[in-house]
Amino acid sequence: MPFAQPQQGLLENRKKSQGRSAWFSAALICGVVLACMVGIYVLSSDARREINALATANADSTQWSLAQTEVELFALLSEARRTDLPQEEQLRNVRQRFDIYYSRVDTLRESPALAGLRTNPDAVDNLDAMSVFVNDLVPIIDGPDDALAAMLPDLVTRIEAVRPLARATSILGIEHFAELSGEQRENVANALTRLGILVFLLVTALFLVVFALMRSMRRADRDAVEKLMTQRRMGVIVQTSLDAIVVVGLDGKVIEFNEAAEEVFGYTRDEIVGTKMSDSIVPPKYREGHEAGMARYIRSKEAHVVGKGRIQLEGMHKSGRIFPVEFSISSAEGPEGEIFVSYLRDISEQVAKEEELVRARDEAVAGERAKADLVAVMSHEMRTPLNGIVGALELLRSTDLDKTQSSMADVMGTSSDMLLQHVNDVLDMSRLEAGAEEKIQRPYDPVAVTHELLESLQVAAEKSKNTLELKVLDPQFDRVMGDATKLRQILTNLVGNAIKFTKHGKIDVEIERDADGSFWELRVSDEGVGISEEDQRRIFDDFVTLDPSYTRAQQGTGLGLGIVRRLVEHLDGEIGVESTLGEGTVFWVRLPTNLAMDSQTAPKAKSETQNADEQSEIADGMNILLVEDNAINRIVADAMLKKMGHTIIEAHNGVEGVEIASRRRFDVVLMDVSMPVMDGVEATKRIRAGAGPNADTPIFAVTAHAMPADIERFVAAGMNDVLVKPLSIARLNELLNGVTADSPAQGDDLLDHEMIGDLADAVGTEKHHALVGDFIAEVDDATGRFGPEDHHLQGDALRSEIHRLAGSASVIGAPALRDRLHHVESLLVAEELADVTDALRDVTEIWSVTKDALRDMLDLDSAG
Repeated sequence: MPFAQPQQGLLENRKKSQGRSAWFSAALICGVVLACMVGIYVLSSDARREINALATANADSTQWSLAQTEVELFALLSEARRTDLPQEEQLRNVRQRFDIYYSRVDTLRESPALAGLRTNPDAVDNLDAMSVFVNDLVPIIDGPDDALAAMLPDLVTRIEAVRPLARATSILGIEHFAELSGEQRENVANALTRLGILVFLLVTALFLVVFALMRSMRRADRDAVEKLMTQRRMGVIVQTSLDAIVVVGLDGKVIEFNEAAEEVFGYTRDEIVGTKMSDSIVPPKYREGHEAGMARYIRSKEAHVVGKGRIQLEGMHKSGRIFPVEFSISSAEGPEGEIFVSYLRDISEQVAKEEELVRARDEAVAGERAKADLVAVMSHEMRTPLNGIVGALELLRSTDLDKTQSSMADVMGTSSDMLLQHVNDVLDMSRLEAGAEEKIQRPYDPVAVTHELLESLQVAAEKSKNTLELKVLDPQFDRVMGDATKLRQILTNLVGNAIKFTKHGKIDVEIERDADGSFWELRVSDEGVGISEEDQRRIFDDFVTLDPSYTRAQQGTGLGLGIVRRLVEHLDGEIGVESTLGEGTVFWVRLPTNLAMDSQTAPKAKSETQNADEQSEIADGMNILLVEDNAINRIVADAMLKKMGHTIIEAHNGVEGVEIASRRRFDVVLMDVSMPVMDGVEATKRIRAGAGPNADTPIFAVTAHAMPADIERFVAAGMNDVLVKPLSIARLNELLNGVTADSPAQGDDLLDHEMIGDLADAVGTEKHHALVGDFIAEVDDATGRFGPEDHHLQGDALRSEIHRLAGSASVIGAPALRDRLHHVESLLVAEELADVTDALRDVTEIWSVTKDALRDMLDLDSAG
């Protein structure tokens, strides 16, 4: 048994055996060390003899070379003096002896072995004299025989003169090498001495190692005993573990099974040890996979489960009950090979709790979805009658009314505007909470926007006997990048609150840029009732109205400041409040500056009346198909559009709208969404399908469903924009602005010339032309790969490609192409793959005319 307790006698015998082994090992090491010392001594003595002999041989050889120089000079002298040989033979012997002597002199001057000798000044002088001697004789020796014969007496004289130099050089060499040999012997002796010291240190180190080894062996003995004791403790721990522990061999048979495992699986240890685990605790549906995994691991050591941490699966009780388990498996070496140790626990209760939490989460999500649906339904149910009321009032006010009628119309208008504001507050909160608001970065003048808004609120301020004043603390601060519309919403709420809660007071709006210019601050201060410190902590929460008296005097949803907080966060800013009860309040908003570039000019503020007039001129005289099931809404919309000078054809539901749209072309289709028989979404899809006369006609959703998910669904169906009820002439003009009697795939609507101009100003004409050229090449390449034969652009890859192209189209200023690409992306997100092919075909078609418009623009710029 791996977890059995060792006997005390076994421990004592093991300790005695290990002690004898330690002493034997120590004695063996000492013997080896002594043998090494003897060997080192013998080798050192032998090395000393060899070194002495080598040094002597080197010195003798060098001294022999020096002596031979003198011998060769004497031999040359003897040959020059000889008279017993024929002249020709004598001259040949002289030349031969001279050559030998010449080589000896050259050796003395060049040999590395004589480098030390050449440091002696006397030896250098002698060598120089001998060199001069031989160099002077070279022309004579190598000259004709008669010249050499004539010079023989003189040659003898010169040789006699040089002989003392050769003798002196030999003596200097002998002296030099005698000194060198002594130095070499001393160096060798010193080296051997150092070797002896080194050997002594080595032996000392070896003794220290032996001592350390003996201590280590004693420690190992203690560790072995502790290990055995630890094994005993581990056996107890395993048997008392709260987790089931199952040990299995490579053959799949159970080796160990603790008490917790017995409780979890219902088997006793005796019942399961020695049996295959797959036949007992592994559920039948997992057995084949278990066996395959074991075989794979044995074959290739490829582990899918072993060492992979916690895994959740199912186990089987002895009774056959299947239950969830969490386990981890590790491998280890056992006495008979590799084993697998598994820790398991029954997680039935945990899984049940998790399922309960999932159900609770799903119910909460369903509740949130129901709340969103309720908001959408309430929006529709409230906006539908509001559409009739607001539209009818707007038309009524344009007629001749007496004073009483005008007063009543104003009261109804005020009430409907208040109700509409409440609805818009709820929808704005939902949209901002969902993060569906697009972040806009356009240049604008915050001072001009604030000034315009304060002018529009001046009448309301005067009714409460208040004065409004704008203070710009930095006159040079006039341009930022951001969202002017969101700033208007923030100001409307903050200044509106200041007006409501201040009577006969002063309201200041201050604009100031901070020291480093990275942020600018907007402050709205009043002399009103103030806010208590406790209320300041919750003032930005939703549905908060601070005081019952003000709740009665000033009606509201309590969402205004909650929406302001979300708007400020949406703009990456901060908001805060400082107030003293009874003295007044200061709301401050800090927004990032994001200064606009010099080439980007902030648009000047316009009044709504000016915008409406200009738009009315642009959007005049269109043929419009109005698809609306509500009779009141049809009457209101018909009257508004006809007053604007348009021709209206009405359809009462989606089926009628599709039928009428299939017969004749319209400039614009206004499509209600919620209709009987066929809703506006399906009707739009059918109008867009195929090559009908209105396949490319702008279709605008007219709906009270203004939630972000709804708007995405409308755009995905092919609608160009959304007109949220209630209708107004100003909003209709804004929507119809720029839509001409031609298809949106024709003329200037293909390109946003204002955006194109801004981009050209920002980067320069040359770089702008290069960007447009790159864009044309990029889209040509992409549309060329949108055919059905290109199978690699599918799923996420296609969606990523479409998203990238849409972003490029937006930056370049091609809105029609951008909208088509967004439509394809929406279809891919919604997995409506059946419509993707047709949508891609639309992209290719709109790109053809867009590309021509871009090239015409480039040609026009070049000509200019």
